[in-house]
Amino acid sequence: MKKVETKKAEIVRNAIVDLIKNNTINMPILTITFDNGTEFAQHKQMSEDLNAAIYFANPYHSWKEVLMKTRMD
Repeated sequence: MKKVETKKAEIVRNAIVDLIKNNTINMPILTITFDNGTEFAQHKQMSEDLNAAIYFANPYHSWKEVLMKTRMD
């Protein structure tokens, strides 16, 4: 995790890309699921930077994100 000082899309994108590129798990990250916040507006660039597919939870159904994570475990 990394704290960002603002929810500006560029700052959030840079923080996420840095965290994932510097992960020590040594496992590829193929997909990422976000909620629908405006801080993820640069999702296309993030997808290209990380070579990962990005998905969004349905509005007002964020519980599905947890369900998907559980199914993938």
